[in-house]
Amino acid sequence: MIDKSMYFTAKKHIRGRISIRLAESHIYSDVIIQSADIANERKDKFRYLTYYALKEGLAV
Repeated sequence: MIDKSMYFTAKKHIRGRISIRLAESHIYSDVIIQSADIANERKDKFRYLTYYALKEGLAV
């Protein structure tokens, strides 16, 4: 979760770098980058991936 909104290309770049670093440690996982505002809006709505990520996922 990030504190402010970012452009898609910036999130894609950061997500790629995080995924590579995790893979180097043999951790293969989805990486979701989302603003706190959107995450708070979606955290209780089961139709969004955010709901399941916050419920079952790990913070890195």
